[in-house]
Amino acid sequence: MVGWFAHSKKFFENDDHGLDQIGNIGYGSYNPILNLGTLGIFLLLYFVKILGLIPIKCFNILTLGIGRNFFTKTFNALFWGEFIFIFINGYIEILISSILAYKAPKGSPDNTDFFFGFAMFLLYIALILIPSLLLWIVIF
Repeated sequence: MVGWFAHSKKFFENDDHGLDQIGNIGYGSYNPILNLGTLGIFLLLYFVKILGLIPIKCFNILTLGIGRNFFTKTFNALFWGEFIFIFINGYIEILISSILAYKAPKGSPDNTDFFFGFAMFLLYIALILIPSLLLWIVIF
């Protein structure tokens, strides 16, 4: 097996933690970024767009309202369009890849602080933020 994550996949295949069912549905490592696949790319692009809005908001504050309409339209498109679409459509995939990263054994190459932190961030989004936002939408 050749590739960046060959060591990760080899460890996952040889692991004896009863994850045969997870392997059968297409997950091949404990790495949450690798397991997310295309959804991970969409998440990365989403957060790049959010980081791109920060200078626009700062410019908006400094210039006392110039560009407010552009910021409002872009923020609404990012939040109501992309955020809800990405996280609701990928909810189960986010949960599975986060739990796999959380349960990575000590000898795994995927048991790093970065992957653990990323998995906790995704679990926070999936278990706290999305249900709270959906509740907020229903109430208000």
